[in-house]
Amino acid sequence: MRINSKQPFLVHKLAEEWSEDNEAPSMPEDKSWRGSMAGSCARQVAYKLLDVPPSNPIDLAGFWNMGLGSSIHADVEASLHRWADSQPNVEVIAEHEMELGLHGYGHADMLVMMDIPWVGKVKVLFELKTVGGFGYKNMIGINKERACEGPRWSALLQGAMYAKAVDADLLVIGYLAREGLSPYMAKTYNKSEVDRFGAEWHYTKEEYMVVADEETRRLDLIAKHVNEGDTNEIRPRFSKSDPDIPWPAEISNPATGAWQLHDDLDNLVNTGKTWMCGYCQFQDQCIRDLT
Repeated sequence: MRINSKQPFLVHKLAEEWSEDNEAPSMPEDKSWRGSMAGSCARQVAYKLLDVPPSNPIDLAGFWNMGLGSSIHADVEASLHRWADSQPNVEVIAEHEMELGLHGYGHADMLVMMDIPWVGKVKVLFELKTVGGFGYKNMIGINKERACEGPRWSALLQGAMYAKAVDADLLVIGYLAREGLSPYMAKTYNKSEVDRFGAEWHYTKEEYMVVADEETRRLDLIAKHVNEGDTNEIRPRFSKSDPDIPWPAEISNPATGAWQLHDDLDNLVNTGKTWMCGYCQFQDQCIRDLT
């Protein structure tokens, strides 16, 4: 029986290359937070705005996943441009930049302009994400014990802020799975050929505007506290509209992702756990600061 080598010297080279070429997109000097921070814990956002060195930096496996996502993004962008060039009334603008609120800035994946004869000009904000096989199955309902989860809330908030900034008629959140469904699983759950690897969720202006305004105000307030040196007001909380963590619940144990919700009289009324602490680049720093 063959056992894999404990000293690989070839398979990781691409991940190493991606790790060395991972600069964030540029933004104006008078802006501080990025659209990609949408839905993040307020304390995590503050650490980034304060330029605190990550206590849990991205590892090689993380760069591998990010690099795969970037490669897929580039290929999808090129494909959509070729599609648009073949259509008489479609224009695709990639990496569309925009201001968000008072202190934010963002780079939307794609803005698609379409001239539909019976509708008129339609502006579509397209935000594309990639996800692992397990997460994708949960999103589209391939789990007998759980309902369809839909897109990550952070992706919806990010896309909503971008859509509001450009006054889009439609927000499209797209997900591509890094591991597709098997033919058997697709048949069992009545999923289409496209469902096996990709899904979209569509939101009208009436649907995305409320959460866009709310999240923009939250991130602007975090930036305001940081700029004024009033970081004690920044609690380890997530977005007000997060469906999994009721507002104003706070992280009580960053090591496990445990959160607690107290009422106005400080009575404990709800508890739970989030997976997000385990993927935070400041987890150890947060543990030290909360103890």
